[in-house]
Amino acid sequence: MNSLSVAQKIKLQKYFTTGMEGPILWMYIVAENQLVSSRALHQVIKDLEFMKLSSYPGENVKSCTSSIDDKCHHLEAGTKLPEDVGVTICDILMKCSIKEFRIPFINKCSELNFNPYTELIYLADLKYQSLLDAQLWVHQPMNKDVTIAGLVAKVGALTLLAKFRINKRRQEGNS
Repeated sequence: MNSLSVAQKIKLQKYFTTGMEGPILWMYIVAENQLVSSRALHQVIKDLEFMKLSSYPGENVKSCTSSIDDKCHHLEAGTKLPEDVGVTICDILMKCSIKEFRIPFINKCSELNFNPYTELIYLADLKYQSLLDAQLWVHQPMNKDVTIAGLVAKVGALTLLAKFRINKRRQEGNS
C-alpha cells in the first residue's frame, strides 16, 4: 500500500476492506488501470471522429495530420485502431475549404478497405505541400466584417418586427 501514489489510492479507495491482502489489492489495481486505459482509448476514438481540418488555424494540414498520426499510433498501441479509420481520416481531411485538396480524399473514400492510415497522411501532406508550392492554398477564413454586418442586419430586422408587433397590439387594444 505504501508504494501506491495518492491518486492511485484515491481510485482504489472504493475497493478497500479490512484485512485486504496483497493479491486481492493487486487484482483491483490491474482492473482499475485497465478500465482507465480502455476509457482513454475510447475517448481518443471519439476525438478522432470529431476532428476536422477546418478547425486548424489556416487549415494547416501538417498540424492536422500530425494529430491524426499521434491518435492512430496511440490506438494502434492499445489495439483499438478501428478497421474503418481510413474513412474517418478522409472525412477529417474533406472538411476543408480548398476544393483541390478535398478531391483526392473523396475518391479515396470509395477504396477504403485497404490503405493504412499512414498512406492517407502521406497523401495529405504531399497534396498540401504541392498546393502550397503552386500558391493554390488560399484559405478563405470567414470575413468578420461580413459576419458582423449580417448579425447587425438580423438584429435590425428583428427589432423592426418587434416594434411592428407591439404597435399592432396597441392598435388592436385601442379599437
